[in-house]
Amino acid sequence: MAQPIGFGMGYILLEEIMSDYPKEAAGVTAVKLLVVALSSWLFYFTVNGVLPDFTPVLESPTAMEGLLWTGLVTTSLSLTLESVAFRYVDATSASVIFTTEPLWAALFAVWLISEPFGFADGIGGALVVLANVLMILPNSMVPKALGRRSLGLGDIGPSWATAEGAMLCLVPRRHSVPALNFGMSSSLSRGDEGAGAREAR
Repeated sequence: MAQPIGFGMGYILLEEIMSDYPKEAAGVTAVKLLVVALSSWLFYFTVNGVLPDFTPVLESPTAMEGLLWTGLVTTSLSLTLESVAFRYVDATSASVIFTTEPLWAALFAVWLISEPFGFADGIGGALVVLANVLMILPNSMVPKALGRRSLGLGDIGPSWATAEGAMLCLVPRRHSVPALNFGMSSSLSRGDEGAGAREAR
């Protein structure tokens, strides 16, 4: 439960930060990376009583290649692009879009290192794609059995597709209006207003 709650809260905060400071994606990413680094060092020091020794890593060309790739490309660049994307995508939609990450990883693994991709993998991937398709469909086009109203979620959107999205619908949001079925703020209740505000910027 900690993972979807933590990521969900992070998405909410990131959306609101990028709404207020749309040109600060690099600064937001730098702060996030700094906090993670300091927290990691603090945890290591708490457990071991000393700071980590980076000498073996720095002396290994292979380790440095991996460190630079994962640090600069798959972490720093990815988080910067994520921050930019949150200028245009709300937190609930993002939580559904992020479910495609393991699918892309599996497809690249098949392509690059010939990993097997079985029937069960295909079914799981199809469900992930279906969740994203349902996210962009209007209520009138969603089958009744899958409709948000049939699940007692009113018009809060497809956030039931992920644990993170479901949690997001229950968390009070700044500048939002009460959701009828929950009596709490819905992350999509200000969708049109938020989109207009982002376009105005």
